[in-house]
Amino acid sequence: MKFNRLERSEFDVSQLGLGTVALGMPYGLGNTPPPEEKKSIALIHRAFEAGINYIDTASAYGDSEEVVGKACITAPFQPMICTKVTVPQESDVRVLIQQFSQQLEKSRSLLAMDTLPLVKLHSQRGAFTSPALFNAMAHFTECGWVSRWGVSTYGLEAPLHALSFPDFFTALQVPYSALDRSADSELFPRARKKEVDVVVRSIFLQGLLSSATTRPLPRAMSSLNKALGEFVLCAADAGISTAELALRYVAYNPSIRVSLFGTTHFEELDQNLRYYEAGPLPADLRSRIHQIEVEDKQLLNPGNWTAHLNG
Repeated sequence: MKFNRLERSEFDVSQLGLGTVALGMPYGLGNTPPPEEKKSIALIHRAFEAGINYIDTASAYGDSEEVVGKACITAPFQPMICTKVTVPQESDVRVLIQQFSQQLEKSRSLLAMDTLPLVKLHSQRGAFTSPALFNAMAHFTECGWVSRWGVSTYGLEAPLHALSFPDFFTALQVPYSALDRSADSELFPRARKKEVDVVVRSIFLQGLLSSATTRPLPRAMSSLNKALGEFVLCAADAGISTAELALRYVAYNPSIRVSLFGTTHFEELDQNLRYYEAGPLPADLRSRIHQIEVEDKQLLNPGNWTAHLNG
């Protein structure tokens, strides 16, 4: 496993990180329930054995923090645990501090950490900041509850907005995949310039690029289906699976610190590790992927699929 140094830090993080939402609550298009706790802990331990030291969780992920905390008690090293807080729709700093305090106190207890190494604001959109929010964040940094702050976002406006405040946000978590490359042109270069770490999620586009999602796409999603067909052909011509093509495309992007994937199965975990060990994709294959475009950009957000799939 290769590692990247976090900006403005002495900590090295693995290029692959483990997302744990599916270990704490029903998740995915099938709303699949999480495994029993013992299996989830063993899965995290297997990731540690492979060298993964970045674990993503959140206070909103059901029992995820509790599972991660129990798994880390016997970790062979100190992992970088990123958790998240839900931001209330409030402009009063006292209310924000009270709401954050409840979430952070629970996270500190479940993760068995006095100081949380990285806390991200959960699911932010648009220009989301305010003086009260910055004051609340500073409060928990000053009292030693949070070491570093970041933000998990949707769209491009929110992460670009966050980059205007690099002293507050040291990390961005954004969706990115071989078909969703919207961060390439502006976001990634600006993050490098501001010395802000980029963590990416949804690298398999809700399972579409890993063949985990086998349900046929309806006619309303034809532009996504067309791009997917071109991607499948790329993988076939390269003699590899679409999952391997998707993972290797993202994991070795030099603009990305950590590429997150989630799983509830040991076989899938080991398979993704084997894909990663195959190394970066050849330049001509990457160039071919860059020619694939999804005309309807709204379809790159799986949150917009529900109406089409249920229609």
